[in-house]
Amino acid sequence: MKHKIIIVGGGFAGIQAARKLARFSFNDAEVTLISNKTYFEYYPGLYRVVTSASPIEVAIPLSDVLPPNVDIINDVVHIIDPIKKEIIARDNVYKYDSLILALGSELNDFGIPGVSEHSYTFRSVKDALKIKQAISNLVLSCPRSGLPESCYQVVVIGGGPTGVELAGDIVSHLEDLVIKTGISKNVVQVNLVDAGPRILGALPEEVSRIATKKLEDLGVIVRNNIKISKITENSVVAGDFVIPARLVVWSGGVKPNSLYQSIPNLTLSKNGKVVVDEYLRAIPYEDVYVIGDGADTPKSGLAQTALTDGLYVAHVINRGLIGIKPKKYKSKFTAHAIPIGTKDGVVSIGPLTFSGRIAYWLRHFIDFDFFSGWLSLPKMLDLFWDGYKYRKLHEGDEEPTK
Repeated sequence: MKHKIIIVGGGFAGIQAARKLARFSFNDAEVTLISNKTYFEYYPGLYRVVTSASPIEVAIPLSDVLPPNVDIINDVVHIIDPIKKEIIARDNVYKYDSLILALGSELNDFGIPGVSEHSYTFRSVKDALKIKQAISNLVLSCPRSGLPESCYQVVVIGGGPTGVELAGDIVSHLEDLVIKTGISKNVVQVNLVDAGPRILGALPEEVSRIATKKLEDLGVIVRNNIKISKITENSVVAGDFVIPARLVVWSGGVKPNSLYQSIPNLTLSKNGKVVVDEYLRAIPYEDVYVIGDGADTPKSGLAQTALTDGLYVAHVINRGLIGIKPKKYKSKFTAHAIPIGTKDGVVSIGPLTFSGRIAYWLRHFIDFDFFSGWLSLPKMLDLFWDGYKYRKLHEGDEEPTK
């Protein structure tokens, strides 16, 4: 009987593990990937959907990135029972011999009132499209005379890479839309709000300084040390301090998938991540692996780490099946390339930091390199051609007609 390997999660980590396992030469195992979506979302590129890119460019069918010998199942997992070695989902019950959990993360609103009611969250292609439409509606709903400056107030909450990318792109995009109405771009006010002392707090201070300067040059108001107490229909409130807002985008935090908390006897860290051993096995289970955002490892939460985790666990399982002891897990070197606006960016590679247009294009090269590794050349060319046609087709869609 074949060894059944089930992967739950269709993000970076899960797909990388499935792709690697599918390439191994052993014939005594079968690989299944269960995902609640039929497509892979390229999260680092979602911010571009808000302003210009086609959803096609960041939502790739799973069948396009996974080999044919991986069984793809679209289902929603409700219960994981590591004692019975089974997964109870919406449509079926699945038995496994080895289980890889790559569940990713979910929104963390930190219990702040008004987040769900009065802000747009940013976790998916659907979210990005909603924000795109909201920006267009914002411009269309504002008068061309009187006091339009009261209309164009946007607040992006969260000063991590996603918030920085969003704020830079939104301010440029919104200014372009406003100019088409015959109004000066000076009426646009985009705030980037963060609870910490500086944006990009996980990166070196030099990176934060450069990113702050570049955002401010674009017109973004960067506000640090803002502890938000609530979000209302037209404002972001931090104690006695109030920031007027016609549109609020929440990118302020994530937490491990809540499904981890329901797995019996699983050891969780203070931040809710799963404690794993030196082989990324979930303590105390030797046949359950946790990779990506949910693993309590030094650099979890990054796409680069998720990809590394997927490769590593595939090697661990493969070596176990052929009777070879695997090497212990080690976190890998990571780099950061953050675009700011439409022509700028900042890059952090170890002690090296540089910025400018070269940093912006380096990020696009990284995106291209990623897709070239996961997609065949014909599919990759089709992807970018479809994206180009989408942008050309929709170039005038958002031009206000009032």
